[in-house]
Amino acid sequence: MDAKEGVMKDKVRVLLMLMLLISVIPQGYSQRYNIDSLETELQISEPDTNRVNVLVQLIAAYFIDKRKDLALEKSAEAIELAEQLSYQKGLSVAWFRRGIIFHRGQAYQNALECYEIDLKLREYLGDLQGAIGTINNIGIIQSKVLGDQGAAQKYYNKALGFALQLKDSVKLPHIYTNLGISFELEGIMDSAKVYYHLALENHLKLGNVEGAANTYNNLANAYKNQGQLEEAFEGYQNALELYAETKSVEGRGNTWMNIGGLYVRIKEYESGIHAYYKALTIFEEGELPKSIANVYGNLSTVYRDLRDLEEAKTLAARVLALRREIGVNNGILLSLNVIASIHLELNEYDQAIHYIDQGIDLATEINNDFQIATFQYLMGDVSIGLGSFDKALAWYDKADAISQKLDNMILKARIALGRAKTHIKMVAWKQGVQQGEVAYRLATTLKNIELVKQASEVLSIAYAEVGEFAMAYRYQKEFKVMNDSILNEEAVKTVTRINLEQAFEQERLRVEQDRLIEKTAMEATLTKQEKFRNYSLIALGVFIVLCFIIYWVYRREKNYAHVLNLKSKDLEEKNRQVQELTQFRNSLTQMIAHDMKNPLNVIISMANNFRKNEDLQEIAQSGKMMLQMVHNMLDIQKFEETKMELKEVRIQDRLLNIKCISDKSLATTTFFGGSMTR
Repeated sequence: MDAKEGVMKDKVRVLLMLMLLISVIPQGYSQRYNIDSLETELQISEPDTNRVNVLVQLIAAYFIDKRKDLALEKSAEAIELAEQLSYQKGLSVAWFRRGIIFHRGQAYQNALECYEIDLKLREYLGDLQGAIGTINNIGIIQSKVLGDQGAAQKYYNKALGFALQLKDSVKLPHIYTNLGISFELEGIMDSAKVYYHLALENHLKLGNVEGAANTYNNLANAYKNQGQLEEAFEGYQNALELYAETKSVEGRGNTWMNIGGLYVRIKEYESGIHAYYKALTIFEEGELPKSIANVYGNLSTVYRDLRDLEEAKTLAARVLALRREIGVNNGILLSLNVIASIHLELNEYDQAIHYIDQGIDLATEINNDFQIATFQYLMGDVSIGLGSFDKALAWYDKADAISQKLDNMILKARIALGRAKTHIKMVAWKQGVQQGEVAYRLATTLKNIELVKQASEVLSIAYAEVGEFAMAYRYQKEFKVMNDSILNEEAVKTVTRINLEQAFEQERLRVEQDRLIEKTAMEATLTKQEKFRNYSLIALGVFIVLCFIIYWVYRREKNYAHVLNLKSKDLEEKNRQVQELTQFRNSLTQMIAHDMKNPLNVIISMANNFRKNEDLQEIAQSGKMMLQMVHNMLDIQKFEETKMELKEVRIQDRLLNIKCISDKSLATTTFFGGSMTR
């Protein structure tokens, strides 16, 4: 019995070692081997296009190996060599990969510069597919990082034109989605919905279930932002059904998080919190820290709306810690903004300034103008609280300079609103009216109910103080309408709440069904010995497959080498034959030309002795033409053999006409500088 157990343990040990080798080789050694082999190839390569291609591969290898400095070094070397060789394709790829390194490192301005150069090269080369990919990266930075939606939309429209030109139906829905997201971030929901519908239509045509589910989510968010809650709920329901088909953990979690936001929008906070924790459970099961941070951020917003600012502050601090651990600068900036805003609401101005300063420093470091402006107008709000109204206006002026450059309507509206509040505090009622009208006009254009409500409140106060009571009454009425808007209508609340409760019940039943299936599967599980046998067979099968792949790769490389050798020999033989034919042609031409010159000279000489005879003169003229043709043949041969001697000739300042006799006609070729007849 002991002997059998010993043999069994040895088998287990061998199998474990094989499995360990299978798991380690692809992850570590293969990557190291790839870099070493590329470095070796680089050392023996000539400074040609092949060397550029090797450098480009090294950029990717070092980047995957998380050696950013070496990747940047190789990209600079590849760019320099490609420029020297005028190798445009290699130059384009090198710039693109350099841009990726900066992009992932969150050096967004450097990334944009690289992408712009790459885009110009790809357009020059006619590589529209590659250009679409580069534009996508530029658009993401412009839209989601820098907040410059106008620039992002310009690039996305260019990509759309390329995709339509190529009739690339796969890329079209992604470009439509990017345009929708950009318009949504700008607050122009009608345009966002148009592009989301186009994206959805194309995803469904292609049968892309997950893409369609993501688009349903985006479309529902746009409806939610416009207060069209029934349409929003329908979109989330469609998304959940499609995610159930794809088993997408992240998609399901995001949808429940959006449903939580919908509940919060209709002031059903308890249900909203329940939906958020449902999303949190899904994300924790899927081990998605970035999404977990987003849920905590939404929960912080809910408690902030409920005026439980201490709980909101605690949750926001947790979000900040998670995002710092992940290392996502944009998420860190968002968390700093939220925490600073909460401290501002608690009148904790010193703590608010502390987080705002951190935000401005980080946004400046990564060249994020949008976030810089956001923290600047937030500092203006802090200055109002401290009673420093001149400083508040100065901060708003700084933020406005950036918002004008970015042409961001939400920023402009918020800055105008801040200025209006400041002028009212300074008892400058007319300036308050002016800025309030600007804020109201922008908020109305954006259909942002919260901003419209705040602007209406400010204008009702300012107009009352300047004695325009009709206008004050109008805006007071507008404020009440906004306060009791569609978001608080009982009918919509009831319908939406019933629908969402049905969604929760469906989800509960689905979870119970999954648990029942899991329990049944557990009861039907194989015994430990059967499991061990199956695992052993799987490991052995993986090992055999790996050996087969290695052998197949070896045979393929060997066959490729043999085919390449045969083609090389065939090419050499054909080249030799071409050279022999060329040499024979040149010899024949030279022989014919030289053998014809003497008889022609005799014919011309004899014909010239009888100048009065017109027939003989015609013979002489024809002989001269043939002799000229012989000279031309010899000149052509000299050109081909690079033996033609050039002489310096002084030419008059007029067009140069070279006249060649051919078929008894006088052909004239014109050059700049003068004229000459041969």
